[in-house]
Amino acid sequence: MVRVYLNKNNMKGFTLVEAIVSMLILSILLIGLLASFLKAIDINVYNYLRDEAVKIAQFELEECRNKPFSNIVNSNSTVNVQFRNSNYVYNVVKTVNDLVGMKEVKVQVDWSYKGRNCSYSVSTVIRDQSNY
Repeated sequence: MVRVYLNKNNMKGFTLVEAIVSMLILSILLIGLLASFLKAIDINVYNYLRDEAVKIAQFELEECRNKPFSNIVNSNSTVNVQFRNSNYVYNVVKTVNDLVGMKEVKVQVDWSYKGRNCSYSVSTVIRDQSNY
């Protein structure tokens, strides 16, 4: 019978402690990666909501441009937008200032995202076309 003696200095492979430590380091890296993915998704949703506010404000201004000059008046309204199975409410305030032969129209769109109040505003001047 042949006896084989193992020399502990020549043993190759991972010990249980080394495997657990490497799994711990890998899990910490993956948690950091997951946090960056969640932040990217959060920024993506915020940008989408801001783009919707821009579209709503532009739509309101285009409606004012297409109305008869005398029908351009102050108004308040709400717009509901559904995105990723969530409903977001936009408050739209249209303020009209009468000038000589013109009206200054300011549209402000407000919404809330994760407890943070957000706002977008745009303004234009519309001339009375009936005099020309």
